[in-house]
Amino acid sequence: SKIKIEISMNTFEISDEGTDHRPLQMTKSDSRIFKVAEKLGIEPERLADYVRVLLTVLPIFFYVFCIVICQMRLNLITQATTSTPPLSTTLLSNIQYINTRPYIENVVEVKPGGNCPTGYELGDFGKWIGTYAGCKSKSGQFYWTESYCTPEDEMLEAVPPTIIKKWKNTQLCFKTIPREKVRYRMTYTCEKGERECAGRYCIPDKYECPISWINVEPINYTDPYSTHDEPGTQTKAKIDDYIPGKRLKFIYSENIEYVLTGFEVSYAMRTCWDPYDLDGSPEANEGKARKVYPLLKVQPKEDRCGGYSYRNDLHRIDSWEEFDFYKINELFSYKNMSQVASYTVNQNVYLDARFAPFTMPTNGCWDIDFSVVGSVQSRLQLFNKLGFLFYYTGGLFTIGLILFIGFNIFKAIQLGKRVFSYATVYLANLYFTGVLLGYYIFESVIVFGYRLWVVSAANYLRGIDGCFLDRNIRNMMNDMENYIETEYLHNYLNETAVLMGTCLIVGTIVLFCFIVLSKARHYSIIETN
Repeated sequence: SKIKIEISMNTFEISDEGTDHRPLQMTKSDSRIFKVAEKLGIEPERLADYVRVLLTVLPIFFYVFCIVICQMRLNLITQATTSTPPLSTTLLSNIQYINTRPYIENVVEVKPGGNCPTGYELGDFGKWIGTYAGCKSKSGQFYWTESYCTPEDEMLEAVPPTIIKKWKNTQLCFKTIPREKVRYRMTYTCEKGERECAGRYCIPDKYECPISWINVEPINYTDPYSTHDEPGTQTKAKIDDYIPGKRLKFIYSENIEYVLTGFEVSYAMRTCWDPYDLDGSPEANEGKARKVYPLLKVQPKEDRCGGYSYRNDLHRIDSWEEFDFYKINELFSYKNMSQVASYTVNQNVYLDARFAPFTMPTNGCWDIDFSVVGSVQSRLQLFNKLGFLFYYTGGLFTIGLILFIGFNIFKAIQLGKRVFSYATVYLANLYFTGVLLGYYIFESVIVFGYRLWVVSAANYLRGIDGCFLDRNIRNMMNDMENYIETEYLHNYLNETAVLMGTCLIVGTIVLFCFIVLSKARHYSIIETN
């Protein structure tokens, strides 16, 4: 072949005329390949060959590395989405609910359809959690949830959760004090414009002190030695329609630090913190094992109350036959009542008065943000809901990585040393590496941001777990905080953060090498015979 060589003072050009090979132009004063070769003490053409080999191996190495990381990442995602927190969403939501209820200043009994007095609003007796959709088997002996039903079975519709407004054909109107209006007395006396209640609380003067307790006493009982309330005690209301021959007496006492916040209906004599936990043991049900309608959303469990003790913020005040409870509150349609009846024979539901759990008398404890407590589980559930996006995205990238490995191997075999003389090969790897790096940056921001969000919840739980005088709630806060720290953070988020950080570092180095080494990717020495 014909070789053309042009030499000037500082520049030389070697080209192969009559071919489509790109010419090599080098200027000694600014050529990086010559400068590097000079520093390393090797010939420029040999250095150029090393660069070609490196630019051929580098993308394949990086893609294999990313595939390994993707598989580790997918395993972590699977582990995180199948991990079970110690506290259920319903339990944490219930803790949030009961600790954010307003305090009840007074109650008035009305008949269904009656109007509440001015300043009062219609109260409730808690929430009934409803039933699942399902069916009764063709034989009539079994009930199944909807997923197990067949066309031959008798279909039964779901009953949604319902707020209970009636108890024994009566309703209650509440006059309440917003919780944010009540503060713990941290000074010797309450401030001007406030009144002190139970030696503990300060509330605005426009409110009366809330109900402290509910006494159950005989209707015809009269204390012969007293015609008035005890000193420091005020009778707020009386209800005679619940328990035959008994009266419910709602009182405020400056010697009682409890505060009434509402009522709840339960299925067991001893109630669990999670409304979906039901202790069906004879010990918790007047010596008889509890049975319930099979499609009810709360079913008796063997673990009693999920490992925690029973609630001690409830005070039992009445009971009611279960079937009448359903009938008066119209919880089941007429069609379904016959299905329920066989499970309610000689069984009761119970009405409990709920009193505010005690917290330690310090500002940090008194001002607990229970919305954070209730949102802890939702923060963990968020990734369970969105984890599939990261999972399938990682799967797509794995497929793309395998395809690009095949592309590079095919081109290396086809073109040999000239593989990176072709812009399409170089640019394809450069752009795909940039896309990978951009995704890793995006996912790192998501993971690190999510980690900070979860860590803030764990820190908050750690800060308040000593606030509760109730041992059960203290244990719950500790258990959730420990789970976040030892299981969720350590076994998922921390490892994922390390993987993403490693990918970012390696990807950045690879991208830098592509840009720098591309300066010499066309260097070649044309030999002649």
